[in-house]
Amino acid sequence: MEGHFTVQRSENAFAQIACDQTIEQTANRDSKTKGGMTGFTTSKGSVNRWIWSHHARGSITRECEDMAGKRERGSIRTDILPSQMKRDKADVDKIVETTNSMINPFEYEEEELLHITSGTVATEEVEKYLQAAYDRGEAASIAICKERLQTREVDLLTSMKKLKLKTFTSMSKTTKSKVHGKEVSLKADRNLLARLVVIGRIRKVDLQELLSYSLGPVPLALCTPLGCLVKTKKAKMLHSLESQPEKRS
Repeated sequence: MEGHFTVQRSENAFAQIACDQTIEQTANRDSKTKGGMTGFTTSKGSVNRWIWSHHARGSITRECEDMAGKRERGSIRTDILPSQMKRDKADVDKIVETTNSMINPFEYEEEELLHITSGTVATEEVEKYLQAAYDRGEAASIAICKERLQTREVDLLTSMKKLKLKTFTSMSKTTKSKVHGKEVSLKADRNLLARLVVIGRIRKVDLQELLSYSLGPVPLALCTPLGCLVKTKKAKMLHSLESQPEKRS
């Protein structure tokens, strides 16, 4: 077949389909009858004539559709439209820009341990825990197998204790407030938002004004949820200023 095992039915690029699928969409579809061959006839000769005239009936049906103006029109592939191509290119540029704004761990030669996305420098305590995380996990796994499977000093179904390793999340800034004499950490989650909405409706507080304030311990426009400064390119501010219309006095 020399590689010609597909059929091009439209003028669109990359729109070839398999031969058996083409037969189903053309000859079989155009020559089908109501109910198919079920209950068509019990005569073997009639069945043979129906099969041999299969292509002729399909051609007649297609010509009648052309004369009536009901011929199927080829659909336009949205992936090759100029607007879609422009949007895809913009998405790729955003991904490249975001990737370039991160720290490349293969090119960073300093001794400090940094977070790839936020650029946060790990403290000495966090760095110590992260470097020993694999060894501590392996030691804990060996201890569990020995205590619960070999010596059976501890029941197999007993809950395991957490290692409580210090990570970058441990460095996040939290705000604590006293409620009924107890210290409670405030977090900007959906539970806090739900409570604010309920309290606002009960006390008849304007929700628009209520939600205009930040729900977290730090403003998200300047800091990440971990409490670190948001990384951005200085050129973005220049582009933002250039896009604003000039005020004429």
